[in-house]
Amino acid sequence: MFFAVLFLIFFLFHPPVFPTTKQIIPTKVGVESSIDSVFHVGEELVYNVSYLYFDIGQIRIKVRDKVKHNGNIIYKTIAYIDSYENVPFVNLHAIFESDIDTSLNPVKFTAKQKENGTWSSTIYTFDYNQNFMFVD
Repeated sequence: MFFAVLFLIFFLFHPPVFPTTKQIIPTKVGVESSIDSVFHVGEELVYNVSYLYFDIGQIRIKVRDKVKHNGNIIYKTIAYIDSYENVPFVNLHAIFESDIDTSLNPVKFTAKQKENGTWSSTIYTFDYNQNFMFVD
């Protein structure tokens, strides 16, 4: 639970890192490319989490889809955070789903966590025009 709250605070409530205009990303050879070259549908990143010399879990992040919503391109991503079954004192299972616009701002964020065998979820929806965040 602590790590989920920490993730939420750090990644969702910090000021945007990128300007809201179209992103131009320099590449190694000096050729400019758009944000479309950063996210690739189907791309999956897997991180094995360890503490000292012990493997304690795994984080899998995947770009699931690229859709057009209200004239804007939205990338749908999902992150699975799981501790390994044999690790004592750690039992973490969470799923984070994010809909991200081309400015890398979250449009919608869903947090699902398993505690004591029961899944709970919270949905955050962002309205940047009105400076609101809705929580369900």
